[in-house]
Amino acid sequence: MKHLLCAALRRARQGAVAVILAASAAAHAGVITFDDLLPGSVWSSGEGFSLEGFDFTLAGNGFGLVDTVAAFGPPPAPQAPSGNDSLFLSAFNDPIVTMRSSQGHGFALSGLDFAFIPALPGAVPGGTVPGLLVAVYTTLAGLESATAWAFGPADESGAFAFQHLGADRLGALSAGVTEVNFYACMLNELRDCEAPRFNLGQFALDNIEFVPEPPVWALALLALTLSLSAAATAGRRMAAQKEVL
Repeated sequence: MKHLLCAALRRARQGAVAVILAASAAAHAGVITFDDLLPGSVWSSGEGFSLEGFDFTLAGNGFGLVDTVAAFGPPPAPQAPSGNDSLFLSAFNDPIVTMRSSQGHGFALSGLDFAFIPALPGAVPGGTVPGLLVAVYTTLAGLESATAWAFGPADESGAFAFQHLGADRLGALSAGVTEVNFYACMLNELRDCEAPRFNLGQFALDNIEFVPEPPVWALALLALTLSLSAAATAGRRMAAQKEVL
């Protein structure tokens, strides 16, 4: 009877692991490039779009645009960032861009590209850091926190290039979150970072690398199976000790 119970628990454990692997395979890592959207797509506050199982929405007085650098015309148009020949998301006039799973699941970020967009060409002196890209996020435990990365500095013409953030610079964002809110804060004369600030907080995002978290039910199944397995192991040890005595 004991042997039959042990064999059943082993099969249950193997089955649970197989389920977890299947769930993880279904929720595979990916990259959001914005290339599947129509060039010239525009969203205002309260609007958004969905890509790769994620919902993106905009808040504030600004608007979002998905296009290439070719969409940035001559002055007085904002100055296009360099280092990206594909479609990317631009956020103008102090908006907040929110990213969350369409299914409400947790996820981790493993990389992204970002850049500052000056309101006018040459508006930022060369060598200057105008502000920070801020990410306010909610952890899997429901706690809210924030992190930030500096834009730039600007080159001699006042232009900015896309910068890449790897998992080593994403902090808790690479450990698992349920929502991320991106916005730009601008450094004022006292070097304090303000947001919003006269519609100057403008930024671009692209190549957002993500890893979905395993579904909660799959983790619960694995935990239950491992608990039963541990209990069975403890029972066998106690039985063996009694036999020795």
